[in-house]
Amino acid sequence: GDEAAGTRKALAFLRASLVVVASARVIAGLSEQLDLYTNMANRLRLVTNNTKELTTVQDALFLLAQKTRSDFEGVVTVFQRLAQTTGKLHLSYNKLIDLTAVVNKAVILSGASAQSASAGLRQFAQGLASGVLQGDELRSVVENLPALANLIGKQFHVTGGELLALNARTPGVIKLDNIIKALQKDSG
Repeated sequence: GDEAAGTRKALAFLRASLVVVASARVIAGLSEQLDLYTNMANRLRLVTNNTKELTTVQDALFLLAQKTRSDFEGVVTVFQRLAQTTGKLHLSYNKLIDLTAVVNKAVILSGASAQSASAGLRQFAQGLASGVLQGDELRSVVENLPALANLIGKQFHVTGGELLALNARTPGVIKLDNIIKALQKDSG
């Protein structure tokens, strides 16, 4: 009797404790997701002009991430970096979303690990920001994102792996406008 009642009380207490712990983890997880969403929205605010544009771009990028089974944060990062570095080319949001889809598809086709893809994209974005893909940035794209390197290589009639030799022969030839042209050709 008393032992069974004590065991039942202990189990009830344990169950209640587990519910509290599980609830705390769920709340912490939701809080992290909300922080991540807010961070991404803030990054997109930097490259959109108003709330309507922000909402339109967010929705399009979310659909792109779902369609390609990609990480939403990664898709937002590619879009943001393309938008920031191509401002002088006056590309529409639709065109930027198309280019984001091309880069995202190339990342997937490259079969890179999340860490390699992230490193390659970071170096790609740095190359875009400087206006020319060369040096360590180019090497990282060739090594970590071979499908993206191949797309860019087509613009110069070489393979992705030959981009390094092309750049050695003609430093600074892989410029932002040529990269965008290569991506646009693949976007249709």
